[in-house]
Order: sequence, then structure tokens, then C-alpha cells
Amino acid sequence: MGLIFIRVVIIFSATLLVMRLMGKRQIGEMQPYELVITLIIADLACIPMGDTSIPLLYGVVAILTVYLLHQIICLIDLNFSKAKALISGAPSIVLNKNGIDDTQLKKNNLDVSSIVLACNHLSQSYTGALIVVCKTNPLEQIIQTGDMFESDINSQLLETIFFKNTPLHDGAVVIKDNKILAARCILPVSKNNNIPASMGLRHRSAIGITETTDAISVIVSEQTGKISVVKQGLVRHGISIDELQTYLDKEFNS
Repeated sequence: MGLIFIRVVIIFSATLLVMRLMGKRQIGEMQPYELVITLIIADLACIPMGDTSIPLLYGVVAILTVYLLHQIICLIDLNFSKAKALISGAPSIVLNKNGIDDTQLKKNNLDVSSIVLACNHLSQSYTGALIVVCKTNPLEQIIQTGDMFESDINSQLLETIFFKNTPLHDGAVVIKDNKILAARCILPVSKNNNIPASMGLRHRSAIGITETTDAISVIVSEQTGKISVVKQGLVRHGISIDELQTYLDKEFNS
């Protein structure tokens, strides 16, 4: 038992050191190849920890080898533009010398349909939800209060997050740059005394975040199934699915 403990401590320390040398603190900061390398390192770390017949040195050497590979890829990524586009992808430029590129701009538009579809299903099942969509304010402090990840907007993912039996269903989902960045986020609660008593903590939180930022909040009530949107502290209560689609398109895609 003591030997296993020592092996785990050594492998964990080596893995942590390598991850810090890579200079990454969270998944959202990683390029795709860095995420792949992280997953490989995790698998390599598990092998010598679980099998004491494998020399510990083999595990450490394997992890350091993958780190060396990471450094080589980073150098290629930094010094060769064509390789950078292949490895990390090309940036989406919406403003060029000719003005705004409408084609690129449309590609970066908010995926309103997925949000609306999720809200429709959540409303029908009386599942509570709170979605905050960023505009110019990044909401970094809010994002850090939740479980951070980065995913394309997907109606099934949103429905799964807010499903009552999942650990992520409490709190808010934050969307920025057409990506789901975090779930289970804690929002500031509005102190406005004029808010009706019928509006619970979810609505008060949705109002609170829009009082101090330019974000838009979308709420689904678990009591009534009604959908509401909030902007600058003002609530539009009980809107239809079509109205939600039109509202979000106007705010983010027009």
C-alpha cells in the first residue's frame, strides 16, 4: 500500500510539473493539440500508478517525452504560419480593409436556434433554466464561479445541463462568442425592492447580472414553464418561442 502511495505522489508531481510548464490553467486556454496532449498525459500517468510491475521511471519518461512533443509543436505553431493554420486553425476576421465581412460575420452569429429549441423543450417539461448570453462584458469573474468548459452551443447539451438530476442544473449557464463557457455559475442577486414577490431567486439573479452588465438573460420557470428575457434589469415575462427567436436574433445577429 505504501509503495502505491509513493508511486501516485511521484507520478502526480511529475504530471503537475509538466502541466505547469505547458503554462495552462484551464481547458478554455488550450489549443486543440494541447488538449490532446493533456489527455495522453493523463492516460500515461494512470498506467504506472495502477500497475506496480511497470517501472516508475517508464511513466515519468513517457510523460516528459509527450511534454517535449508539446514544445516542438509549439515552436512549429509559432514560426510557420501554414502549420499554425493546420494545427490551431485560422482566426475568423470579420473586419478587413474593405469593411465588415458579412460572410464571416454570419459564421460568428449566435446560434439562436439551439438556445430556442432547448428553451422550448425545457418549458414543456417544466424544467428551470437560466442562460446568460454575453455581449461586450466578458463576465470572467462570473464564469470562474462555475464549472468551466468550452463547447459549441447545442440544444441537447443545454437540456442535459439543466436536467434536475445533474450536478450542473443549479446556477446559470454562460454563453460567450457562440460558445458555452461555463455552467452552475453564481450570479449577483438584484436588490431591487420593486421586483414582484412571485419572482424567485432565478429571476432575481437574471435581473441582477443585467443591471451591472450588457448581458441578456433567458429564464425558464420550473413552476409555470414560462420563458422570460431580461435586459438592463427589465423583464419581458411569458414570451413565446417565436418571440424569443426574434428577440435574440435582434440582439445578437442583426
